[in-house]
Amino acid sequence: MIRIQAAPSPDGGSLSWVYHNPFYWSMCKSLVVFVGGVFLVRTVSDEWDFL
Repeated sequence: MIRIQAAPSPDGGSLSWVYHNPFYWSMCKSLVVFVGGVFLVRTVSDEWDFL
């Protein structure tokens, strides 16, 4: 069985604490995908209005 070790603790930095906390990392990814999806849908919707 292959065991993956945990990431090393953050040494500082502005956003490393987000990456090393699984809850905050998943929330950050979800927020980025949500904002990207809203942007994509609004862009496609505007394109369809011109047809």
